[in-house]
Amino acid sequence: MAESITVDLCGRLADPLGPALILPLNAPTTIAAVLAQLDAAYPALGDVMRATRVHIAIDEQLVGADSCIAPGQRLALFPPVSGG
Repeated sequence: MAESITVDLCGRLADPLGPALILPLNAPTTIAAVLAQLDAAYPALGDVMRATRVHIAIDEQLVGADSCIAPGQRLALFPPVSGG
């Protein structure tokens, strides 16, 4: 069983760390807890996330911060996009 999740960082969220990272995760937890863990481990990313509204997807399905994620799943974080 996987002991981590992949976190895809899109748009300006990728600026501090690059487009993806692996985050240790031993048991299912809420997205809010994962976001707090990311903020603590990567302050520059936390600064960017606080500066904009972040959309969240688990395995390509949009979810809210109260959703749960399990080891082996893929989390994507991305800022709002606009078109022209």
